[in-house]
Amino acid sequence: MVIGGFGWTTFFALGVLAWTLFEYCIHRFFHWKPDPNSENQLLLHFLLHGMHHKTPMDPYRLVLPPAAAALVFGFFYALYVNILPWPVFCAFGSGKLFGYVCYDMIHFYLHHGHPEVHSNMHFRKVYHNHHHFKDYDAGYGISTSLWDYIFRTASMGPI
Repeated sequence: MVIGGFGWTTFFALGVLAWTLFEYCIHRFFHWKPDPNSENQLLLHFLLHGMHHKTPMDPYRLVLPPAAAALVFGFFYALYVNILPWPVFCAFGSGKLFGYVCYDMIHFYLHHGHPEVHSNMHFRKVYHNHHHFKDYDAGYGISTSLWDYIFRTASMGPI
């Protein structure tokens, strides 16, 4: 199977879009409320995402640890390579990986960068800070607010 430039671009864009949905879902999932009587749930929640909220300006706590990331990537690699034709897998997987790398860079910049006021990145920084410091049950999107609007979890108001 060969896909042309338009097909490759379409599958790449779908991969990026799939990443943003995954980003939203995984971020929202890690905001589950662990059972306060379960030491295992409390520990798991803290290690997976709670530490990031406890120390949001720690540059070493902004991304998934490499071992955990390898497990996630391995799972999706095995899934996609077995259900998608190779050219589609390459285009879609490249888009999803590109979305992940953009997410990592954006997330780091939102915590440590100084975007120009009224720029898109400034909006994203305020939006993300609202999530950290005012309402952690809203504003799950990092690289886009698209899914927050679709699932009605958009962050509101100034910090």
